[in-house]
Amino acid sequence: VRTISVWEIATAVIIIAVFLTVCLIKKVSFGSMLVPCAVYGIFVSMMMIKSSLLSIRLLTEGVSGMAVPAVLLLVGGISFFLSDGSLALISFDTRYKKFRLKVFNIVTYFGAQICLALSILYFV
Repeated sequence: VRTISVWEIATAVIIIAVFLTVCLIKKVSFGSMLVPCAVYGIFVSMMMIKSSLLSIRLLTEGVSGMAVPAVLLLVGGISFFLSDGSLALISFDTRYKKFRLKVFNIVTYFGAQICLALSILYFV
């Protein structure tokens, strides 16, 4: 049984390629951190993809009592991705050090942590 499929990796690479392309068009400079950020972004994208797929599977297969953890996994994975994307803008471009973006970053980060941590309670 494969735990990660080729199409999942390809999807993560495409998501990060699009994000970095938009950043480069917007003149966000990652400098020497471009490659490490891209690799990290692929891992965060994979986490979002895997948590979303598990969430969808739990919902579509009608597993009893799994609606709440499915939603927690979905919201947590997407929130983590959004949090790290906004952190990249805050960290690598002074134009994005805006209060609202910092609030968005903190809310999505802690929201993701809470959702993913609570989802564990259903699988133990």
